[in-house]
Amino acid sequence: MPIKFNTANFHDTYILAVLEDTAADTLVMTVDYPANWRESVYEKRLLLFSDAFNYRVEEIRFEGSPEILEIESTRLNEGILRFRLNTNAGYREISCSSVEFLDEKLTK
Repeated sequence: MPIKFNTANFHDTYILAVLEDTAADTLVMTVDYPANWRESVYEKRLLLFSDAFNYRVEEIRFEGSPEILEIESTRLNEGILRFRLNTNAGYREISCSSVEFLDEKLTK
């Protein structure tokens, strides 16, 4: 079932991997998303940031995958968004033109 980025609750989502494609100006985060908290059901999903730049990681050394506590978004100007992903190890920031929340199975 598709989930819209702006309606998703990312609390307790684990960041598993990050891939930057410098030629395409994209950044893809593979995450473990809590699809059903009550039954502890997690699904692998992708966060695709398009026209990405200024990816910054400010986290302490940490054992295991960082867990997203919340995501804050700010519109910097026309067409540019900044996302701050607050984690249990610190935070990550990225500027981009858009973000999509994708089901990993659909992209293979």
